[in-house]
Amino acid sequence: MDRSNERKAFDEMKIGVKGLADAGITEIPPMFLSSNVTVSMSLDSSIDTTTYMNFSLRFRAPPTILASLKAPRATQQVNIPTIDLKGGSVHYKDQDLTTRRNVVEQIREASEKWGFFRVTNHGISLELQERMLGGIRGFHEQDLQVRKQFYSRDHTRNFLYYTNVDLFTSASATWRDTVICYTAPDPPRSQDLPAVFGDVMLEYSKEVMSLGQYWRLQVFHDQAWMDVPPAPGDLVINIGDLLQFITNDKFISAEHRVIAHESSEARVSVPCFFTTFKKANPRVYGPIKELLSEDNPPKYRDCSITEFSNIFSSKEITITRLLHLRI
Repeated sequence: MDRSNERKAFDEMKIGVKGLADAGITEIPPMFLSSNVTVSMSLDSSIDTTTYMNFSLRFRAPPTILASLKAPRATQQVNIPTIDLKGGSVHYKDQDLTTRRNVVEQIREASEKWGFFRVTNHGISLELQERMLGGIRGFHEQDLQVRKQFYSRDHTRNFLYYTNVDLFTSASATWRDTVICYTAPDPPRSQDLPAVFGDVMLEYSKEVMSLGQYWRLQVFHDQAWMDVPPAPGDLVINIGDLLQFITNDKFISAEHRVIAHESSEARVSVPCFFTTFKKANPRVYGPIKELLSEDNPPKYRDCSITEFSNIFSSKEITITRLLHLRI
Protein backbone atom coordinates (compact mmCIF):
# COMPACT_ATOMS: atom_id res chain seq x y z
CA MET A 1 0.00 0.00 0.00
CA ASP A 2 1.45 3.40 -0.95
CA ARG A 3 1.57 6.19 1.61
CA SER A 4 -1.39 8.15 0.26
CA ASN A 5 -3.67 5.11 0.45
CA GLU A 6 -2.24 4.16 3.83
CA ARG A 7 -3.05 7.62 5.22
CA LYS A 8 -6.54 7.60 3.74
CA ALA A 9 -7.27 4.20 5.26
CA PHE A 10 -5.85 5.29 8.62
CA ASP A 11 -7.97 8.45 8.64
CA GLU A 12 -11.14 6.54 7.74
CA MET A 13 -10.59 4.18 10.69
CA LYS A 14 -10.97 7.22 13.03
CA ILE A 15 -8.79 5.60 15.68
CA GLY A 16 -5.97 8.15 15.75
CA VAL A 17 -2.48 7.58 17.09
CA LYS A 18 -4.03 6.67 20.45
CA GLY A 19 -5.80 3.76 18.77
CA LEU A 20 -2.51 2.51 17.33
CA ALA A 21 -0.82 2.75 20.73
CA ASP A 22 -3.70 0.91 22.43
CA ALA A 23 -3.56 -1.82 19.79
CA GLY A 24 -0.03 -2.68 20.87
CA ILE A 25 1.69 -2.26 17.50
CA THR A 26 5.24 -3.63 17.39
CA GLU A 27 6.50 -1.64 14.40
CA ILE A 28 6.15 1.99 13.40
CA PRO A 29 3.78 2.21 10.40
CA PRO A 30 5.63 3.37 7.24
CA MET A 31 3.64 6.60 6.95
CA PHE A 32 5.24 7.84 10.19
CA LEU A 33 8.78 7.29 8.87
CA SER A 34 10.65 10.13 7.21
CA SER A 35 13.17 9.46 4.47
CA ASN A 36 15.19 12.47 5.61
CA VAL A 37 15.89 11.41 9.20
CA THR A 38 17.04 8.31 11.02
CA VAL A 39 14.57 5.95 12.66
CA SER A 40 15.62 7.41 15.99
CA MET A 41 13.77 10.58 15.06
CA SER A 42 10.71 8.91 13.55
CA LEU A 43 8.49 9.83 16.47
CA ASP A 44 9.54 13.50 16.39
CA SER A 45 6.90 16.12 15.78
CA SER A 46 7.88 19.51 14.41
CA ILE A 47 6.19 22.15 15.47
CA ASP A 48 -1.27 25.42 15.29
CA THR A 49 -10.96 37.61 15.09
CA THR A 50 -11.82 33.89 15.49
CA THR A 51 -10.21 32.21 18.43
CA TYR A 52 -9.69 28.49 18.41
CA MET A 53 -7.97 26.10 20.74
CA ASN A 54 -5.89 23.17 19.56
CA PHE A 55 -5.52 20.38 22.11
CA SER A 56 -2.76 17.95 21.22
CA LEU A 57 -1.80 14.70 22.88
CA ARG A 58 1.36 12.80 21.99
CA PHE A 59 1.23 9.22 23.17
CA ARG A 60 3.94 6.97 24.47
CA ALA A 61 4.87 4.38 21.86
CA PRO A 62 4.76 0.69 22.85
CA PRO A 63 7.90 -0.57 24.67
CA THR A 64 8.98 -2.71 21.72
CA ILE A 65 9.20 0.41 19.57
CA LEU A 66 10.88 2.57 22.18
CA ALA A 67 13.52 -0.10 22.71
CA SER A 68 14.45 0.05 19.02
CA LEU A 69 14.97 3.79 18.96
CA LYS A 70 18.27 5.53 19.46
CA ALA A 71 18.44 8.38 21.93
CA PRO A 72 18.10 11.79 20.23
CA ARG A 73 21.15 13.97 20.02
CA ALA A 74 21.84 15.96 23.15
CA THR A 75 20.45 19.47 23.09
CA GLN A 76 21.26 22.50 25.15
CA GLN A 77 18.75 23.53 27.79
CA VAL A 78 17.80 27.17 27.52
CA ASN A 79 15.75 29.61 29.54
CA ILE A 80 13.74 31.64 27.09
CA PRO A 81 12.88 35.21 28.19
CA THR A 82 10.31 35.46 30.99
CA ILE A 83 8.16 38.59 31.17
CA ASP A 84 6.16 39.59 34.25
CA LEU A 85 2.89 41.12 33.06
CA LYS A 86 1.88 42.45 36.46
CA GLY A 87 1.49 46.19 36.22
CA GLY A 88 2.06 46.10 32.48
CA SER A 89 -1.03 44.32 31.25
CA VAL A 90 -4.54 45.62 30.71
CA HIS A 91 -5.54 42.85 33.13
CA TYR A 92 -4.27 45.00 36.00
CA LYS A 93 -6.15 48.19 36.81
CA ASP A 94 -3.41 49.72 38.97
CA GLN A 95 -0.74 49.67 36.29
CA ASP A 96 1.48 52.71 35.70
CA LEU A 97 2.65 53.93 32.30
CA THR A 98 6.35 53.41 33.02
CA THR A 99 5.84 49.76 33.99
CA ARG A 100 3.65 49.14 30.97
CA ARG A 101 6.26 50.65 28.64
CA ASN A 102 8.90 48.44 30.23
CA VAL A 103 6.78 45.33 29.63
CA VAL A 104 6.18 46.34 26.01
CA GLU A 105 9.92 46.85 25.51
CA GLN A 106 10.66 43.40 26.95
CA ILE A 107 8.12 41.84 24.60
CA ARG A 108 9.63 43.70 21.63
CA GLU A 109 13.14 42.52 22.48
CA ALA A 110 12.06 38.91 23.01
CA SER A 111 10.08 38.95 19.77
CA GLU A 112 13.07 40.22 17.80
CA LYS A 113 15.68 37.90 19.29
CA TRP A 114 13.73 34.75 20.11
CA GLY A 115 10.19 34.63 18.75
CA PHE A 116 9.34 32.72 21.95
CA PHE A 117 8.92 33.92 25.53
CA ARG A 118 7.08 33.12 28.76
CA VAL A 119 4.65 35.36 30.61
CA THR A 120 3.88 35.29 34.33
CA ASN A 121 1.16 37.07 36.33
CA HIS A 122 -1.18 36.70 33.36
CA GLY A 123 -4.30 36.28 35.50
CA ILE A 124 -4.88 32.60 34.71
CA SER A 125 -4.82 30.35 37.74
CA LEU A 126 -2.63 27.27 37.87
CA GLU A 127 -5.64 25.33 39.17
CA LEU A 128 -7.62 26.12 36.01
CA GLN A 129 -4.68 25.24 33.78
CA GLU A 130 -4.34 21.86 35.48
CA ARG A 131 -8.07 21.16 35.17
CA MET A 132 -7.89 22.00 31.47
CA LEU A 133 -4.93 19.69 30.85
CA GLY A 134 -6.68 16.96 32.83
CA GLY A 135 -9.83 17.38 30.77
CA ILE A 136 -7.95 17.05 27.48
CA ARG A 137 -6.14 13.98 28.74
CA GLY A 138 -9.49 12.54 29.85
CA PHE A 139 -10.98 13.04 26.37
CA HIS A 140 -8.17 11.13 24.67
CA GLU A 141 -8.31 8.37 27.28
CA GLN A 142 -12.03 7.74 26.66
CA ASP A 143 -13.31 4.65 24.91
CA LEU A 144 -12.57 4.70 21.18
CA GLN A 145 -16.26 4.60 20.24
CA VAL A 146 -16.87 7.78 22.25
CA ARG A 147 -13.99 9.61 20.56
CA LYS A 148 -15.11 8.48 17.11
CA GLN A 149 -18.33 10.48 17.47
CA PHE A 150 -16.29 13.67 17.23
CA TYR A 151 -13.80 12.58 14.53
CA SER A 152 -13.97 15.00 11.60
CA ARG A 153 -11.89 17.32 9.40
CA ASP A 154 -14.85 19.60 8.69
CA HIS A 155 -13.77 23.01 9.98
CA THR A 156 -17.26 24.45 9.62
CA ARG A 157 -17.95 22.60 12.86
CA ASN A 158 -17.11 24.30 16.15
CA PHE A 159 -15.61 21.15 17.63
CA LEU A 160 -13.66 18.40 15.92
CA TYR A 161 -11.15 15.68 16.71
CA TYR A 162 -8.67 14.08 14.33
CA THR A 163 -5.11 12.87 13.95
CA ASN A 164 -2.36 14.93 12.25
CA VAL A 165 -3.32 18.38 11.04
CA ASP A 166 -1.21 17.88 7.90
CA LEU A 167 -1.80 14.15 7.44
CA PHE A 168 -2.31 14.45 3.67
CA THR A 169 0.29 17.16 2.93
CA SER A 170 3.35 16.28 5.02
CA ALA A 171 6.21 14.02 3.95
CA SER A 172 5.60 11.86 7.01
CA ALA A 173 2.86 11.69 9.63
CA THR A 174 3.47 12.79 13.23
CA TRP A 175 2.76 10.83 16.41
CA ARG A 176 -0.06 13.11 17.54
CA ASP A 177 -3.83 13.42 17.87
CA THR A 178 -5.61 16.77 18.01
CA VAL A 179 -8.87 18.29 19.21
CA ILE A 180 -9.89 21.72 17.91
CA CYS A 181 -12.61 23.96 19.29
CA TYR A 182 -13.62 27.33 17.85
CA THR A 183 -14.51 29.43 20.86
CA ALA A 184 -15.02 33.00 19.62
CA PRO A 185 -16.80 35.04 18.53
CA ASP A 186 -19.51 32.36 18.58
CA PRO A 187 -18.71 29.84 21.34
CA PRO A 188 -20.17 26.35 21.06
CA ARG A 189 -22.91 25.20 23.38
CA SER A 190 -21.70 23.09 26.29
CA GLN A 191 -24.10 20.29 25.28
CA ASP A 192 -22.32 20.05 21.90
CA LEU A 193 -18.96 19.41 23.56
CA PRO A 194 -17.56 16.23 25.14
CA ALA A 195 -18.95 15.86 28.64
CA VAL A 196 -15.50 15.03 30.01
CA PHE A 197 -14.15 18.55 29.51
CA GLY A 198 -16.75 20.80 27.86
CA ASP A 199 -17.38 23.08 30.84
CA VAL A 200 -13.72 23.63 31.71
CA MET A 201 -12.89 24.22 28.03
CA LEU A 202 -15.38 27.07 27.84
CA GLU A 203 -13.98 28.49 31.07
CA TYR A 204 -10.48 28.25 29.65
CA SER A 205 -11.26 29.61 26.18
CA LYS A 206 -9.50 32.93 26.68
CA GLU A 207 -6.20 31.34 27.57
CA VAL A 208 -3.12 30.69 25.49
CA MET A 209 -0.73 27.81 25.16
CA SER A 210 0.13 25.87 28.30
CA LEU A 211 2.64 23.03 28.36
CA GLY A 212 2.53 19.63 30.01
CA GLN A 213 5.16 18.64 32.53
CA TYR A 214 7.65 17.01 30.15
CA TRP A 215 10.75 18.71 28.74
CA ARG A 216 10.01 17.98 25.12
CA LEU A 217 9.45 21.44 23.63
CA GLN A 218 12.48 22.61 21.68
CA VAL A 219 13.24 25.94 19.99
CA PHE A 220 15.80 26.46 17.23
CA HIS A 221 18.02 29.33 18.41
CA ASP A 222 21.60 30.29 17.50
CA GLN A 223 21.75 27.44 14.96
CA ALA A 224 20.95 24.74 17.53
CA TRP A 225 17.94 22.95 18.99
CA MET A 226 17.45 23.92 22.62
CA ASP A 227 15.19 22.34 25.25
CA VAL A 228 12.67 24.70 26.84
CA PRO A 229 11.95 23.37 30.35
CA PRO A 230 8.37 23.87 31.59
CA ALA A 231 7.52 26.31 34.36
CA PRO A 232 4.20 25.53 36.11
CA GLY A 233 1.70 28.34 35.73
CA ASP A 234 3.59 30.20 33.00
CA LEU A 235 2.23 30.61 29.49
CA VAL A 236 4.53 30.27 26.48
CA ILE A 237 4.05 32.77 23.66
CA ASN A 238 5.03 31.96 20.07
CA ILE A 239 5.19 34.96 17.72
CA GLY A 240 4.26 32.97 14.59
CA ASP A 241 4.48 33.64 10.85
CA LEU A 242 1.90 36.43 10.58
CA LEU A 243 3.73 38.76 12.98
CA GLN A 244 7.02 38.09 11.19
CA PHE A 245 5.23 38.90 7.93
CA ILE A 246 3.72 42.26 8.98
CA THR A 247 6.89 43.37 10.83
CA ASN A 248 9.02 42.61 7.76
CA ASP A 249 11.21 40.17 9.71
CA LYS A 250 11.70 42.54 12.66
CA PHE A 251 9.96 39.91 14.83
CA ILE A 252 10.87 36.30 14.17
CA SER A 253 8.74 33.18 13.91
CA ALA A 254 11.00 30.69 15.65
CA GLU A 255 11.22 27.15 14.37
CA HIS A 256 10.13 24.79 17.11
CA ARG A 257 9.19 21.18 17.64
CA VAL A 258 8.00 18.63 20.20
CA ILE A 259 9.84 15.32 20.40
CA ALA A 260 8.73 11.95 21.72
CA HIS A 261 9.57 11.33 25.37
CA GLU A 262 10.33 8.23 27.40
CA SER A 263 7.77 8.82 30.14
CA SER A 264 4.86 6.46 30.66
CA GLU A 265 2.55 9.49 30.47
CA ALA A 266 1.34 11.17 27.28
CA ARG A 267 2.34 14.79 26.72
CA VAL A 268 -0.57 17.25 26.62
CA SER A 269 -0.45 20.77 25.20
CA VAL A 270 -3.20 23.37 24.87
CA PRO A 271 -2.34 26.00 22.25
CA CYS A 272 -4.71 28.89 21.51
CA PHE A 273 -4.65 30.56 18.09
CA PHE A 274 -6.08 33.87 16.89
CA THR A 275 -7.19 33.86 13.26
CA THR A 276 -9.93 35.12 10.96
CA PHE A 277 -9.89 32.28 8.46
CA LYS A 278 -13.22 30.80 9.57
CA LYS A 279 -14.95 34.14 8.95
CA ALA A 280 -13.30 35.68 5.89
CA ASN A 281 -11.76 39.12 6.47
CA PRO A 282 -11.36 41.09 3.20
CA ARG A 283 -8.58 43.28 4.58
CA VAL A 284 -5.24 43.02 2.77
CA TYR A 285 -2.13 42.80 4.95
CA GLY A 286 1.52 43.45 4.24
CA PRO A 287 4.65 44.77 5.95
CA ILE A 288 3.78 47.73 8.21
CA LYS A 289 4.58 50.89 6.24
CA GLU A 290 6.11 52.70 9.23
CA LEU A 291 8.77 49.99 9.46
CA LEU A 292 9.87 50.32 5.82
CA SER A 293 12.61 52.51 4.36
CA GLU A 294 15.15 52.57 1.54
CA ASP A 295 17.41 50.46 3.74
CA ASN A 296 14.57 48.17 4.76
CA PRO A 297 12.33 47.61 1.73
CA PRO A 298 9.34 45.24 1.91
CA LYS A 299 10.37 41.58 1.88
CA TYR A 300 6.87 40.22 1.34
CA ARG A 301 4.02 40.96 -1.04
CA ASP A 302 0.61 41.97 0.30
CA CYS A 303 -2.05 39.31 0.72
CA SER A 304 -5.41 38.73 2.36
CA ILE A 305 -5.85 36.62 5.47
CA THR A 306 -7.85 34.18 3.36
CA GLU A 307 -4.87 33.66 1.04
CA PHE A 308 -2.49 33.47 4.00
CA SER A 309 -4.69 30.85 5.68
CA ASN A 310 -5.00 28.83 2.48
CA ILE A 311 -1.21 28.76 2.14
CA PHE A 312 -0.94 27.78 5.81
CA SER A 313 -3.35 24.87 5.53
CA SER A 314 -2.08 23.52 2.20
CA LYS A 315 1.61 23.26 3.06
CA GLU A 316 3.53 20.80 5.20
CA ILE A 317 3.60 21.91 8.83
CA THR A 318 7.42 21.76 8.97
CA ILE A 319 7.89 24.24 6.09
CA THR A 320 7.55 28.00 6.65
CA ARG A 321 4.66 29.45 4.68
CA LEU A 322 6.41 32.82 4.36
CA LEU A 323 8.55 31.53 1.49
CA HIS A 324 5.46 31.72 -0.72
CA LEU A 325 5.05 35.45 -0.01
CA ARG A 326 8.67 36.52 -0.43
CA ILE A 327 9.29 39.24 -3.01
